[in-house]
Amino acid sequence: MKKFLTIIKLKPGLFFLGLGSGLLSGLFTAQVISLIKGSLQNEIDAFFLLKIIIFSILAASIGVASTYFMAKLTSILNRDLTRNLSTDILKAEFQFVESMEGKIVPVLTRDIKTLSHIVNRFPPFVIASTTIVITMVELMTVDPELTIYFLVIFALQALLLITLVPRLKKLTRSSLRYNNQVYAELSNMVKGLKELTLNSSKRNSFINAVVIADVKKSTHYDVGAKVISGVSERLTDMLTFLFVGVFLFLCVDYIDIDFERFKIYLPIVLFLLPFMGKVSGFIRDTKDIDAAMGEIESLNVSISQKKIESHEEVPALRDSLNDFVVFENVQYEYMNSLHERKLVFGPLNLTIKKNQVTFIIGGNGSGKTTFAKLLTGLYQPVSGTIKYQGETDITQNNILSYRECFSAYFADSFTFPYLYHLDDQWIEENADALIKLLEMEDKVSVQDKAFSTTNLSFGQKSRLALIANILDDKPFYLFDEWAANQDPYFKSIFYHKLLPKLKGMGKTIVVISHDEKYFDVADEIIELKEGMTT
Repeated sequence: MKKFLTIIKLKPGLFFLGLGSGLLSGLFTAQVISLIKGSLQNEIDAFFLLKIIIFSILAASIGVASTYFMAKLTSILNRDLTRNLSTDILKAEFQFVESMEGKIVPVLTRDIKTLSHIVNRFPPFVIASTTIVITMVELMTVDPELTIYFLVIFALQALLLITLVPRLKKLTRSSLRYNNQVYAELSNMVKGLKELTLNSSKRNSFINAVVIADVKKSTHYDVGAKVISGVSERLTDMLTFLFVGVFLFLCVDYIDIDFERFKIYLPIVLFLLPFMGKVSGFIRDTKDIDAAMGEIESLNVSISQKKIESHEEVPALRDSLNDFVVFENVQYEYMNSLHERKLVFGPLNLTIKKNQVTFIIGGNGSGKTTFAKLLTGLYQPVSGTIKYQGETDITQNNILSYRECFSAYFADSFTFPYLYHLDDQWIEENADALIKLLEMEDKVSVQDKAFSTTNLSFGQKSRLALIANILDDKPFYLFDEWAANQDPYFKSIFYHKLLPKLKGMGKTIVVISHDEKYFDVADEIIELKEGMTT
C-alpha cells in the first residue's frame, strides 16, 4: 500500500478528484441501502421510488466520474513513467544498458501496465469502502448490539487478509523474477532464429530446457499466489456464512436478541457482501502493485546510478586543426561471462585525421567493433584519453555532445522508419537522390518524413540503413563492415561513389572493412590486433 501512495505524488489533483468523487458515489450508494433498509419497516410509496432512482443515478454518474479521473491519472502515469524511464535509459552508460536488455522491456510494458490496472481498480475500492463504513455507522446507531456482532466477522476477515498478503507478495515477486527471464529468453529466440531453425536438437533443448523450465517456475509461483488468493476469497465468504449460521443458532437459546430485528438487519449485511469482496480483492491485488513498483524502482535505481550527467559542449570544428580524434593509451575492460578473468582491449594509440577516409582492418577478435564503440562514445575507456580534435579530453561531462558528432552503422544496427528529427528541405534535397543511387526507388520512398517501409530483404535493409545514416548529416561517419553482405555492384557504389561523395562534403569517414580490393579508396589504413595497432 505504501508503494501505491507514491503514485499520488504524480498528480495529486487528479487523484483527489477521483477519491472525492468515489467517496460521494459511496455516500449515495449507502443512502440507497439505507432506503432499502427503511422499506423493510415502513410503507413504500412513490416518493420512496423517486429517491431510489435519484440516489442510484447520482451514485452511478459520480462513480463514472471517479473512474474517468483515475483513467486520466492512469494515462498520465503510463506516459510519464514510459517517457522518463526511456529518457534515462537512453542517457545511461551504453554497456550497462546492453547488459540490462532482458529487464528493460518487461518493465516498460508489463509492469507499467500492472500499475495502470491497479489504479483503475481504485474507484470501485473507494466506493465500496465508503458504502460499508457509512452503512455500518448507520447500523451502529440503530442497533449497536447486532452491529458489534457483525464487526467481529469483519475483523476476522481483515486479520485473514493481513496474514495472507505478505505471502502473496513474496510469491508474486518470485513469479515476476522468472517471468523476466522468460522475456529475455524469448528475445534471444528471435535474435537466434536462424540458428534454432537450422538445428532441431538445439531448438528443442532451448524450448524445453530453457524457456519451458522458467515458464514452469514462473507459473508455479503464480499458481501458488492465485490459490492463496482464492483461499482468501472463499474463507472470507465461509466466515460470513458460518457466522450468520452460528449466530442464528445462538439466537434461539443463548443470545437475547429479537429475531425480528435480526431479520431486518441480515439482508443489509448480505447486501454489503459484494462491496466487501471489492475491498478485499483490491487489498489482495496490492501484491501486484508492490511487485511491479519494486521492478520499476529497481530499474530506476540501477539506471540512475549509471546515468550520464553531461552538460558541457565539445568545441565547434576548426579548420586549423587536422586531427578529429586522438587515442592516447586507451584501454577498455569488460568481463566475459565465459571467463573469470577480465578481458582487456588496448592500450591503443592512433589518430583519425579530418576529412579523410580511414580503413580499420584486422582479423576476428582484433577489437574492431570495440574500437568503433569507443570511437563513437558508446563505450568509455577505463584508462587513457580520447581527445576530440586532438585538444579536448572526452569525459563524462561532454560525452553526450561528443556522440552527436557521429553517424554510425553497425552490423546489428536497427533502422527506424521515422525522419522527424530532420529538416524538411534537407530530406527533399537528398533523400530521393540517395534512394535512387542505391537503386531502392522501386522498394521504398519517403512519405510524411518517414520511409514508406522497412519490410525489406537483409541487403535492402542495410542499404536503407546507409541512407538513413547519411541523411543524419554528421561531421563523422563510421561504417562497421557495411559492404560485407552486399553484392559486388553495391560494394562498388559504396566505395567508389558514396565514400568520395561524403569526403567531398567535408566529412571524416572510418570504414571497418575486409575488402582488400577497395583499399585504394582509403587515405590511411590502420590494422588492429588484440586491441592495438600493429
